[in-house]
Amino acid sequence: MKVFFLKSILLISFVSFLLVSSCSSMSTFAKMNLTKSDEEIVLCTWNIAHYFAYGSAKNVIDGPIFDSKLKEFREILYDSINADIVSLNEYSTDFGFDKDSISHSSADVLFEKYNTKFDGGATKRGVGHNAVYTNLKTSKFKKRIFKYNRTTIFKNSYDYYYLTTDIAIKGEKVKFVCVYLIYANSDPNLVQGQIDELIDEFKDEPRIIICGDFNTSNYSKFKNAGYTLANNGSLRTYYKTSKPLDNIAAKGVRISKVRIVKTELSDHYPLICHISLE
Repeated sequence: MKVFFLKSILLISFVSFLLVSSCSSMSTFAKMNLTKSDEEIVLCTWNIAHYFAYGSAKNVIDGPIFDSKLKEFREILYDSINADIVSLNEYSTDFGFDKDSISHSSADVLFEKYNTKFDGGATKRGVGHNAVYTNLKTSKFKKRIFKYNRTTIFKNSYDYYYLTTDIAIKGEKVKFVCVYLIYANSDPNLVQGQIDELIDEFKDEPRIIICGDFNTSNYSKFKNAGYTLANNGSLRTYYKTSKPLDNIAAKGVRISKVRIVKTELSDHYPLICHISLE
């Protein structure tokens, strides 16, 4: 009887320990598990150019080419890229209409393998539509409007924004930011003003990734602020110019295995890299 009683106490204690440990891990952001490796993640940023469907209804894929285009996009996303987190610019909520004129959302037919979606919505001028898809655990997804929109230069005629969330790499919190900056060849200072705002907004973040279409080749302010760039100019991400318009700027993490995937599905090429802790 004494032996049985002692075994019972030990069993109850062990079960209690497991329960407490489990609850503690679940309640702490730093203990989140990633889908692939706890050591690194694969990140892709891509200006998807509304699926290169300019001129069609609502910038979506039309019926006759729906199946073939969907197949091509899926091959790029899942066979060539296969990222843990995808940052998208010039995104369309709707992918297109099939041969029966039935509308299909991008989330349902193209990105359905991702558990978490954040669609920031279109801007007044349409081009700045951002979205993020991921299988990583995330928290605090937010859409933040650039304060720079209110300057006398912009005069509130623009509503450019960026998306933010927290992810975890090897148990450490990393701030993640998806951006699309203004296209303004006539006045490059506009882009630099937005970059200034991003740097100031996240100056206290020890680990941060800012990625997207920056519409510039001048990243000196990021470098001066301690950021590392995935694309230092050697990778062409826009077919009309060799300038590194698309980029990944990071601080407090290591960037490696940087590459692009050449495709005619957009006028921009996807930029991919691996991210790990320093």
